[in-house]
Amino acid sequence: MAYPPRARLPAGRPGQQPDPGGRLTASTDSPEHWRDVRRLLNSRRHELTATAARLYPSALRVGSTPLLSRPQWLPPAPLDLGRIRLAWQQNVPPGVDPAAQASAGVRPLLVPGLRYGSYAEALAAIERPRLLEDRVSYRLLSASLAGAAPRLTLTRGRYFDGVNAGEAVAHELAAAWREDPRSLSPGRLPLRALLGDPCDLGRRSALPAIILRTPGWFI
Repeated sequence: MAYPPRARLPAGRPGQQPDPGGRLTASTDSPEHWRDVRRLLNSRRHELTATAARLYPSALRVGSTPLLSRPQWLPPAPLDLGRIRLAWQQNVPPGVDPAAQASAGVRPLLVPGLRYGSYAEALAAIERPRLLEDRVSYRLLSASLAGAAPRLTLTRGRYFDGVNAGEAVAHELAAAWREDPRSLSPGRLPLRALLGDPCDLGRRSALPAIILRTPGWFI
């Protein structure tokens, strides 16, 4: 799978992007502000997830949860995993670039005029979790689970592909919610607007996961 080249940066600092108008202050562009918003996001994820779901009033919900879906993703009954056909697709376009200008608000200034090149790089430098590695992963391209021949189509992806899209739009929402939770218009969420329909798997990287339910716990 081919990935777009990363930005070439001054002074050999890979992964960072020039921002000629940027000034390093205690403003919304500072690493300190970014850290505060990140901690708010982590402490209020459930509430912010419900807030994000309300931005898509016409989207299909999974039961009574705020999870968004499409009809073909929901089987009428639990599926035997052995029935699901897996298909592999090579040379898939990467989708919308989450490091575009629309994401500048979630990539703080490293120094005046120079932003972090991606959300994952800011996370690694400012508020690094215990485990953060850009491991090879699967990327889900399509799912057809409602019919007689359930099928998943996948390609190669990387963990940071999901971080740079999903975590970045969540951070953007948390920042806007912190300023004014009553007005969350697309103009205040430019990265979310750029990525578009959250169920469009061609526009953003969706990394599949397995969740095991045990009494009282999610793993």
